[in-house]
Amino acid sequence: MHKEELITSLEYVGNSCILGLAAVSLFKEQEIQKLLEESDLEIGDYTVDLKQVSQQLKADKRGRAISEYIKMLFRVLIKESFELVKSYCKDSNQTSLIKAETWYQFARIIRNCLSHDFRFVFNKHDKNILPVSWKCHTISIDMDGQYLDLKFLSWQAAIELIDDLRAFVKEGLA
Repeated sequence: MHKEELITSLEYVGNSCILGLAAVSLFKEQEIQKLLEESDLEIGDYTVDLKQVSQQLKADKRGRAISEYIKMLFRVLIKESFELVKSYCKDSNQTSLIKAETWYQFARIIRNCLSHDFRFVFNKHDKNILPVSWKCHTISIDMDGQYLDLKFLSWQAAIELIDDLRAFVKEGLA
């Protein structure tokens, strides 16, 4: 992968998350349920019956369904962006550059947390380097086993973290 391809891939990840968040606003509209009841989505040879989505958006399930969907988007934004850059750095022999970034350990631990169902699970290496901070956020040893609260790392903060990562790609990598 070339640097320009990486930049484009990062833009697609961000745009996909924005598209997903836009869908959340549509999920709240009553007209959408009727449309979903009557629609299928064809992806190549596979057809998705959208009635199951409509069922998840019924009043008694809507809050949980939307909450889980938003968590998935959050996970995709952080994990995909981080992994794309980390892989690029490895393939281009620039791993030392990413590891030297002030946000690297913070982002790595957040990425791991998202992989463990939003729960902080620290390994021996993590425990030896904690606490780690980025901007006004600090991950400390007492968070081991706790869930990542979106009050700790909000969508705004996640976007700022990804902006730092993108700036690093544009300005700090060959």
